[in-house]
Order: sequence, then C-alpha cells, then structure tokens
Amino acid sequence: MSHAMANPLQDGRRARSLNVRDYLRVYGIDDLHRRGLTGEGVTVVVPAIDTYQDSDLDRFRKRNGLPPFDIFEVGEASSDIALGEVPMDLQIIHAVAPRARLVVAHWPLSARDNPQTIDRVARRFPGVVWSWSIGWCEEGDPGLAREAATVLARTVARGAIHFAASGDSAGYDCYPSGKLFDPPRKSFIGLIMPASAPAVTAVGGTRVLADRRGNLLKETPWYRSVTLSGSGGGSSQVFDGRTVPDVAGDADPATGMGFFLNGEMYAAGGTSASAPLWAGLGALVEQALREQGVKREGDFNSLLARIATAAPEAFRHPRVGSNAVAVAENGRDQVTGWGAPNAPALVEAAVEVSR
Repeated sequence: MSHAMANPLQDGRRARSLNVRDYLRVYGIDDLHRRGLTGEGVTVVVPAIDTYQDSDLDRFRKRNGLPPFDIFEVGEASSDIALGEVPMDLQIIHAVAPRARLVVAHWPLSARDNPQTIDRVARRFPGVVWSWSIGWCEEGDPGLAREAATVLARTVARGAIHFAASGDSAGYDCYPSGKLFDPPRKSFIGLIMPASAPAVTAVGGTRVLADRRGNLLKETPWYRSVTLSGSGGGSSQVFDGRTVPDVAGDADPATGMGFFLNGEMYAAGGTSASAPLWAGLGALVEQALREQGVKREGDFNSLLARIATAAPEAFRHPRVGSNAVAVAENGRDQVTGWGAPNAPALVEAAVEVSR
C-alpha cells in the first residue's frame, strides 16, 4: 500500500515554524526570486492520496504576498479529507517556485497500481518535475519496485525529474502495515520506493537553526533517536549499488516552514517537506537552463554529481550527525546525500556544467 511519508500533525502544531521569508532566505531562494527565477513555464506534478482546501492555499499566498496558485487536477481523489500531506507539499512548492504550474495527480492507494499510474500521468505531462511524498517499502515486493523503477527511468529519459522523500524513520522505513508504532526491529531497516529507484533523486532531512532574520546559523542531519524519526537512508537491497539519499533539506517539524491546514498553521515536517523544497528548486533550475538556452543532459542525479565536483559550495553538507543506520561523512553519504542546497550557487553551477 502506498502511504504518506510525513505526518505534519504529529508535532508540527507545537513547533515554532519558520515564516516563508526566513525559510527562503535560509536557502538563498529569495535571491533567485530577485533575479526573476520563479518557476515560470515549469510544471510540477504532486502525486496525492489526500486532498486540500482552496481556503488554506488562498490564506497562505495572501499572507506571504504570493501570486494565486495555478493548479490542475487529474484522477479521482482517494480521500476528500485534507490530512496535511498535499496542502503542505503545494504550499512549500508555491513558496519556492510561485509561478510554477502545479498538477495534483490523485493516486490509487494500492502500490500495485503505481507503475501504470506513473506511466499514464507521465504521458499526459512529459518532461516535468515530480514531487513525491508517498512511498512503499522496496523489499515488500522487489518485482514491483523494479517494474516501477523501469517506468520511472523511462520518464526521466523523456526529461522528467523526480524528487522523492527518503523516509522519516531514520533508515527503519520498511515497517509492516500496522506496525508503525511497534518497537523497532532490524527487519524494519530498509528503503522506500520511489526514492530508492536509481533514476529518482531521493531527498533526506536536516534540522535548521536560523536567527530571527532568517540567517542560517547551523544545519545538521535530522534525527531523534527517542522517537526513531529522522532522515531515511541506507543501501538498497533491490538495486545494486544504489544508496539513499541524494540530497537533503529542512525536515524537522521543530524547524519547518509554516503552512495552513484546515484554517490553522502548522510547521512542515518529514522528508515530505524536504522533497517539495527540492521540487520547487528543480523548477527554478529548469527555468534557468531554458532561459540560458542550455539543455540538461542525463538524469538529475548525474547533474548533481557534476555540480558536486565543479562547485562543492553549491551544497551545505553536514559532517557531524547521523540517522539510525549511518553517520555523516565527507562527500555524499547515507544521511543527507550531497547535502542541503545553497540555491544560488546550485543554479549557477547547474547552468555552467550543462553548457
């Protein structure tokens, strides 16, 4: 069964959230907006197993001086209740890429339907950015994982970019259905799809500490051992040589961006908060490449690797910290990947290494 990766209601309402202005400043995204990079002309698909309220989106954009949302929906909703996942994703993407077009793709609950649904939506919207905050254990059905990975790779070959939450249980992300609150066991260690698919950019989590003006003071891996919550990561048992995550961003509900749900404000949390951050940033990268007349070659992960070599300053990589299965290391690791974005340097490097 496909499930949402984050529960922003878990402790997000008790947390002090970052306002949008400070959230954007932490990553330098406000600087990109001043340069005219807003996601104009780029489409972002959001697979959804819950829904959203227009009133929440309208309140969010008015409070933060953002343009109206441009949303198109496909498919039939699995639920008519706004549980928090989709509203959070839409508001984060809109904050980062306020001129991007958003497609809410209502998703089936059965993971068995995922390959066909991916293919159907991708044929309708080829070569776009995707923001995945739902997932399923890769080892639950390795054949299904490989089938979905093949479809995902085919969409990437046609120009798509997929950003997927790496999981919120610090590497113990393959708990059986109904066992989420059981004591952790080694059998729960594992990765989730679609993040573990080689063609997908898996997004892990960090904890951000910023001052009252939104200036970054410190960024560390997101991990709380008491609750076994944190950045999903590790080595795939289905895809040889694949390790997760590739990148990371703010995912701690104690430091997340404020968003509206059912008329109240919550702090965004989980790697389903960092995945839409990167999806929005991916939209800015795509706009910058198009405006510079540059064609992106290969998948986004290969682009990230080239950027890491040519411009390591494009990433803020925590070198101290861990999740439950790995420790932070120099270079790409299984806690935060290459690290969190320094957005202006990342976009500039993406253009330069693609020339």
